[in-house]
Amino acid sequence: MQTLSFSIDINASPDTVWFVLWNDELYRKWTTAFCEGSYVVSTWEPGSRIHFLSPGGRGMYADIVEMEAPHSMRFKHLGEIVDFEETTPPENWSDAIEAYQLEATAAGTKLHVSVDTLEAYCGPFEDMFPKALAIVKTLSEDFQIHISTHVLADIETVWQCFTQPEHVTQWNQASDDWHTPHAETDLRVGGTFTHRMEAKDGSMGFDFIGTFDVVEPFTRLAYHMEDGRKVNVTFTETDTGTQVHESFDPEYENSFELQYAGWGAILENFRQYVEQT
Repeated sequence: MQTLSFSIDINASPDTVWFVLWNDELYRKWTTAFCEGSYVVSTWEPGSRIHFLSPGGRGMYADIVEMEAPHSMRFKHLGEIVDFEETTPPENWSDAIEAYQLEATAAGTKLHVSVDTLEAYCGPFEDMFPKALAIVKTLSEDFQIHISTHVLADIETVWQCFTQPEHVTQWNQASDDWHTPHAETDLRVGGTFTHRMEAKDGSMGFDFIGTFDVVEPFTRLAYHMEDGRKVNVTFTETDTGTQVHESFDPEYENSFELQYAGWGAILENFRQYVEQT
């Protein structure tokens, strides 16, 4: 085994870089440097097993031996995966550590990566890891949270349900104890929308207000919120329905994980509503 080391300076906070590294959708983006379509299967719990996979079912399996957000992550690689199944490591295999360290700096974050590997993989890793970390840097410095869903409905129906107030009031909540009792939409560039979001027990509520920057029917919506944060929504027709993708600037009062979960829950409610309509 040989140990390779890499590092990069990123003009973004450790929290942002950590989210880019381990969020499922963003992980798939930066690991294209290794293999198009790479992904992981994991509960992301310290001590748990993790599978690093290609679309064809090949990859590596490891244990998470250290996880301290947003500072350090260490994997102990145990062997290869073939056809989505763990295999017995070869005789010359010894446990290999892959480690990520995030150090806060005045300009943002220094990301250190070290990986133990067999000599045969040194050349490819020395080529691919800097490319992967360059993608992490780009994603972190131009950071947005991304969520998506696939709806089993035609694109016209999906568009109408996403934009028309009488539909918005039916799906726009992140949990069952909230609802949207009223919505208004002026669907044009420069027009605004207001979604009144309230707890069902009346204990709290707020107006979610945006101004449309782009309105391309059945294709794309872009708007900015009152605090200037931007949101982009795309609609793509597929063989079986419509892919909806949202990206948005995060706020910094709540964790990225909480925002990802909340916006994702609303989008999942939207999918269920459209498919049941």
